[in-house]
Amino acid sequence: TFALLASSGGPDDPVGACRNAALDLESPESPGLRDVVTDPALAQTWQERWDAFRSEVDAGQGISITFEESEVTSRATQWLGDEGIPLKSVTICFYDGEAEARATAEVPGVRDVPFIGGVFDTEVRVRGRIDLSGEHPRIDITSMDAGKLPGFATGLVEDDIERLLNGQFEELTLSHAYDVTFRETQAEITVRR
Repeated sequence: TFALLASSGGPDDPVGACRNAALDLESPESPGLRDVVTDPALAQTWQERWDAFRSEVDAGQGISITFEESEVTSRATQWLGDEGIPLKSVTICFYDGEAEARATAEVPGVRDVPFIGGVFDTEVRVRGRIDLSGEHPRIDITSMDAGKLPGFATGLVEDDIERLLNGQFEELTLSHAYDVTFRETQAEITVRR
């Protein structure tokens, strides 16, 4: 899967930026892109906020929490690294109704070969939703762009990525059921009562 992705090119959006959904080309207040920062301190902040929220929910006090794109991007980057998943340069964007994740797919074993390792990397863009209503998180990919891959191949790769991530999510157990609402720049997680 990663070899197929790596030989296919990729989307043109820069790493660390999200497209504004409501783009007004005439207005300097509405730039085409917004910055998304990846920072270990933001990953730590995300974890601290999530742990505090879970404690409030356990005590019957918490209702919802909202995360910004940079917080989630930072935490996802840290999690992917910890799990050894060969996706780098992660950017997570939130739009009304769904999220978008972009990352560079690396071919395991080839990345460190001098002169050619980076040639086999490509950026992949995936849009979809996350379901936090069960015992384990689950993602549902609604669309995927992996460069010049034909539609039938994109479908196969999409299934592989969805299966890989959902397999990793099986190790994460949720103590409560949650609803996730995506809005431009934010994701709100609300506990189900």
